[in-house]
Amino acid sequence: MARIAGRNTGIALIAGLVCIGVVAGLVALAVPLAPATLEWVAVNVDRAIWKD
Repeated sequence: MARIAGRNTGIALIAGLVCIGVVAGLVALAVPLAPATLEWVAVNVDRAIWKD
């Protein structure tokens, strides 16, 4: 990888790990809502197809 003046690889690595941790935390918070979200999508798709 080309070296860019002023870029510190150590800090970039730490920032990347922090970003991965934040994304993992958001996924952990979102997982419990997945079944309700899938049910909501299924109901709305069913209503869109059959239009009672």
